[in-house]
Amino acid sequence: MKTSTFLQQSLFLGQKSSRFALVFATLILTYLSGLSQPVITSNLPIVIINTNGQTIPNEPKIAATMKIVGKSVVAGSPDSVYYYSASSNANVYQYSGNIGIEIRGNTSTYWPKKSYGFETREAATDADSNVVLLGMPKEADWVLNACFGDKSFLREVLSQEMFRKTNRYAPRTRYVELYLNVDGQPLYQGVYILMEKIKRNDNRVKIKKLEEVDTDAAKITGGYILQVGENEEKKWSSHIPPNDVPLQAPPIFHVEYPKLHEYTNSTSLNLQFNYIKQYMYNFETALNGPDFKSPTLGYRPYLNVDSFVDFFLLQEFTKNSDAWRVSTFLYKDRDSEGGRFTLGPPWDFDKSMGNQQFCYPRSVKPDSSWAWQFNIYCPGRTSSTPFWAKKVLEDCYFVQKLVTRYRELRKGPWHLDSIHHFIDTQRTLLKAKDAITRNFTKWDILEDPIMYNEYYPLPGNTFDKEVDYLKTWLTAHLAWMDANIEAVGPLTQPTLTSANCTPGVITSVYSLLSECALPTNQPTTYQAPAYIQLNPGFSVQGQASFVAKIVACPTN
Repeated sequence: MKTSTFLQQSLFLGQKSSRFALVFATLILTYLSGLSQPVITSNLPIVIINTNGQTIPNEPKIAATMKIVGKSVVAGSPDSVYYYSASSNANVYQYSGNIGIEIRGNTSTYWPKKSYGFETREAATDADSNVVLLGMPKEADWVLNACFGDKSFLREVLSQEMFRKTNRYAPRTRYVELYLNVDGQPLYQGVYILMEKIKRNDNRVKIKKLEEVDTDAAKITGGYILQVGENEEKKWSSHIPPNDVPLQAPPIFHVEYPKLHEYTNSTSLNLQFNYIKQYMYNFETALNGPDFKSPTLGYRPYLNVDSFVDFFLLQEFTKNSDAWRVSTFLYKDRDSEGGRFTLGPPWDFDKSMGNQQFCYPRSVKPDSSWAWQFNIYCPGRTSSTPFWAKKVLEDCYFVQKLVTRYRELRKGPWHLDSIHHFIDTQRTLLKAKDAITRNFTKWDILEDPIMYNEYYPLPGNTFDKEVDYLKTWLTAHLAWMDANIEAVGPLTQPTLTSANCTPGVITSVYSLLSECALPTNQPTTYQAPAYIQLNPGFSVQGQASFVAKIVACPTN
């Protein structure tokens, strides 16, 4: 084994490149140099990827091979385990074949533990090969999520599970332990989440296939998968500025499927791109128009409202700081198949559930604000949320469906006991046979602030404390949602009352939001922070605060 290669792979964040780290790595190198035939056991599936000496780039994908080790009965163990021996010809593999692999992600690409995207390939042609992995339905495109920023390893898995409980598709997930073969030795990379990539497929996003040859007016109505967020592919900006942020750049939409950027036929490219762009224009125009509440003239003919309700509730359940503005997917099937925008599948929840304090202090707390209010509290951010979530809350038809659905879910699949049981089951799985211990030995980050969060203490932190914090946060957050879900709806203009607020002249319509403490003990008052809008130049003399009264939607 090459010393330089090993040291590069072995030194990790927690070692701080100290002299001790160098001595420690050298000792491990000496040990491994004599371990020519390593043996690996785990209670989690073992994934071994061999890049044949190549460094995995951000893009494009490089050719590699992958083995997923199956369970075996090992001498001395009463249970079957995932077992691999380099010297054995009797290893059991759930998968063994060719792949193309690359680093994936945005912020996560800067972290030392990388996430990867890969596709399974045919041995002879390198064409995509649809395969079953760990019981997940056949497909070729997959993700290995490093979960570096979420030390509980639960936020992504839990979020997807909660959305599946609404009887909607969410990417399936499996915990694995990953090894990269370096210089002939499988080097440990940690615990990962193997998960489905969002794709058009009968077992994933089930919409009609749209191909480059399709130019027929009926066929080009679907299917499409769109994503909200910056991307270099075929994209456009919303023609309606985000609410509460009139000077901020509007949200960007791009076409995730079909792969229009790969088209060579400009006619079909333009027809398909212009169709879905116009459909989005029509939807947003109707939602922003004077008749937006009308079942025929408003937004409802363009939108699967029930899907919007479930997606909205998941963002609030998780209090996702990325909600609506990045990693937000929606799709449209062909008109003959229903053909309205459907929200989902969900994606990327490492910053959610109190894990990252984002832009304003309350973003990480389990109470006092909603995920949809991002634009109000973070007006300077370049990635704004579309106006959709706030606008539909002005429609009592939507609010009634939202409240009713929330109560229904909380009595059933989103009951706190069910949530805690799921979390505890995953915790047990990760701790069994020391899988999670190995991960945090490799990546000694439990006391390092990977995600900024001034409310969560890190000294003496452990994996169990991370999981307990998540459970405590969810308990408090759902209790707050239970008490305030009706208040998620429309509000009147605020009225001025006395309270504690920083005096001064307002320089924007948002500056007081993070400074004013609103009363929380008045039954006719929306729990702080309320939605507030005042014109610049308003002078606050002494102490002032703003209270917004709820406009209640009629209940059935």
